[in-house]
Amino acid sequence: MELDRKRILVAGALALLLVFAILPDGGQSGKETVKGTVSGCARTDNGYVFTLVGADGSETRCFSKTYVIDGAYLEATGRSSSDGGIFFVGDIVSNSSYTPIGSEGHVRRR
Repeated sequence: MELDRKRILVAGALALLLVFAILPDGGQSGKETVKGTVSGCARTDNGYVFTLVGADGSETRCFSKTYVIDGAYLEATGRSSSDGGIFFVGDIVSNSSYTPIGSEGHVRRR
């Protein structure tokens, strides 16, 4: 009985490692990163929409459940909509001016 349990655990661990070895980026494929300065942040029923203005002047329309401050420079990961019209923020990797505490607009200065 003990030997069967060990075999199942080892087989499960090997299967998990195999899945991560086969998938590019450890299963994170499709994730993109955008960087820029926040502009025009507005609250919606489901979160916040804003524009990220890149260093090259490019603009990316974004949706996030986390509140961000106009003028803050941030780097975010997520996915673009199928038509490329909006970027759905999954995680804010770095935020130059503020650290979000919650999704209700409560922030703390660094």
